[in-house]
Amino acid sequence: QVGELDGFLAVPHRACPREELALGVDALLVADADDFYGNIGVVGRGRLSGLLLDPRVEAFVSWEAVRYQTLLSAVSSSYIGLGYLAWGVSGQLANEGGGVYALTGRMVLPTTTGLDRHAQPLAMDIGLTGAWQVDVNFRFHLWVTFLGSFAVSQGPADPHAGFRFGGGVDWRPFEWGALVLEIQSGLFYRDIVDLVAANVGLRFALGTEIGLEIAAQVPFLGVRALDDGALTVAGKVMLSWRLR
Repeated sequence: QVGELDGFLAVPHRACPREELALGVDALLVADADDFYGNIGVVGRGRLSGLLLDPRVEAFVSWEAVRYQTLLSAVSSSYIGLGYLAWGVSGQLANEGGGVYALTGRMVLPTTTGLDRHAQPLAMDIGLTGAWQVDVNFRFHLWVTFLGSFAVSQGPADPHAGFRFGGGVDWRPFEWGALVLEIQSGLFYRDIVDLVAANVGLRFALGTEIGLEIAAQVPFLGVRALDDGALTVAGKVMLSWRLR
């Protein structure tokens, strides 16, 4: 549950439906000294999830209530205001033998207050997520997501399309804590090799209904990644309440 694209685009969604309210902070740091480029962003975000007519189907809304962004380049700029609104649905296809599979989709809307002045970006993704509980302490998961976007403006639509895939393991040595390790890859959305990144997360159970997650992503291949001489770090801290 961490990513570098606006509105959480292409971030894989869980395969198990949940009724939940979550509040958190996302952060992004991009530093490319050779190209005199820097990007700093901080987002305060809320997410509401609930069942949609069926216990196997989850609908969710994610809203960037506050977004701060500073671009450092030949022409620098900064922004503070509303961010992007994303909504989507996840539906289980199968749940048997310790494995669960779900089809997910998300739409990202340009609900900012002045960030996108000349072109309004619209984006969406659709993907497949799978998880397998192989042991009481270990769970493996995989995903593949297709994503696309275009701009609504008087100029070019600037369409983009690509896909991302990855997987990882959840290790839960304690009832109150778990470690998540992942590798994520992406192709064609921004470049032929969009990114290859390592994700790490820590999850804590603060009782039976409240959870805390701290996560980070570091791309080591792709656009403005370590192989290009740049440093990109995306991070997240989120507190969630299970409603039922």
